[in-house]
Amino acid sequence: MLYELRNGVVWFLVRWRSANPTMRDSWISEQSLMKEESGRMAIAYYRHRRAQIERLPIYSLVGRFRRQTPLPAISPEDAKRMPSSLRVLELANQAAPAAGC
Repeated sequence: MLYELRNGVVWFLVRWRSANPTMRDSWISEQSLMKEESGRMAIAYYRHRRAQIERLPIYSLVGRFRRQTPLPAISPEDAKRMPSSLRVLELANQAAPAAGC
């Protein structure tokens, strides 16, 4: 995923995984993604990965050539909902191998 800031709103470029080859990438606002549990999971993973990358020493050397500005903080309400969405994913992943037996 990539993101852009447009008029103070964060928009993510989402690449859809689908059997339909005509389905294209699309820009979706963070508010829209936060309405769905899967969207909250995607944003949480993206923000976590992005924070790890920005802590790398080489990233500071890139400096002014970075394409994207820093992500703004998410709202406190959304921040509270993200851990429960991630916990649902974690429980589903733990149950998946048992279901295949």
